[in-house]
Amino acid sequence: MTTVFTVCTAAQFPYAEALQNSLPQSVNFKVGIIDKQIDDEDAVSVSTLQIPEWEAMNQRYDEAALIAASKPFFTQYFLQDSDEVIYFDPTIWVLTKLDPILNQLQKNDIVVTPRVVQPFGVSDYADEKFFLNSGLIDSGFYAFKNTKQVFELLDWWQKRVIENANLDLCNAQNHDQLWLMFLPAFCENVVIIKNKSWNVGLQNLHERTLTKINSKWFVNQFEELFFINFREIVHSKHQNIIEKSGTGLLFKEYKKEINDLPQIFSLIKNQRKQLSYWKKRLINILSSVIHRVDTFPIFITDK
Repeated sequence: MTTVFTVCTAAQFPYAEALQNSLPQSVNFKVGIIDKQIDDEDAVSVSTLQIPEWEAMNQRYDEAALIAASKPFFTQYFLQDSDEVIYFDPTIWVLTKLDPILNQLQKNDIVVTPRVVQPFGVSDYADEKFFLNSGLIDSGFYAFKNTKQVFELLDWWQKRVIENANLDLCNAQNHDQLWLMFLPAFCENVVIIKNKSWNVGLQNLHERTLTKINSKWFVNQFEELFFINFREIVHSKHQNIIEKSGTGLLFKEYKKEINDLPQIFSLIKNQRKQLSYWKKRLINILSSVIHRVDTFPIFITDK
């Protein structure tokens, strides 16, 4: 059995419903809820998982970090009774059957996608340095097979996100995502799908143009669009990127599925918050003082 799941808050559940409606009706679909229980047969409360550290994590993290940190735990929970699991962000919309993912899982234990697939220097979204800090493997989608290796990976991933799932790019923390860069080094049977019709998002629209042809959507007029993540598009100010890529029309269709778009975490929006000059200057001065204190030589002599 294959289980497709997502993780969100109760308030964000309309996104999960839109995701479910885009999937084949036969799919076993589940929604992990990190706050209050909701009355839906597909919803699973995080309390069901009985995570020993959850109370401490709840104190440590904000809403977005809690969602991210819970994902490896929900993955393990759903994989225990499944042959494979497919995780999609709640803001993902699937436009074709899931066969390409399932075919890859026949040959591989782990299926992931990169956030970008070609050099670009600078785009309106960000530059290449941004991805060095935020990560190249996208945790908005992944597919895992029920194998010993995958359960060992999940155990490792869980231990890391208990205390290291904040958003702090300067200190190598981007919720759950940066840990995925270890997959090619730590695991066997990992495939990174570079097909541009997979996992389209605001971060890679500079390399992908969407076109509707005879009621179907295509990427660069060549590949039929597989799935798109609207997470960064929902409340984006980058309308120039969205409209130039042709994504605006598809987003209008998506919005018809959800009456009112709930707030959702946006990485680029959070990173655009700038400190004032005097605050930056003060931080630099204090950091310099701390460094001098830490490195100040202390000599102890016998009397």
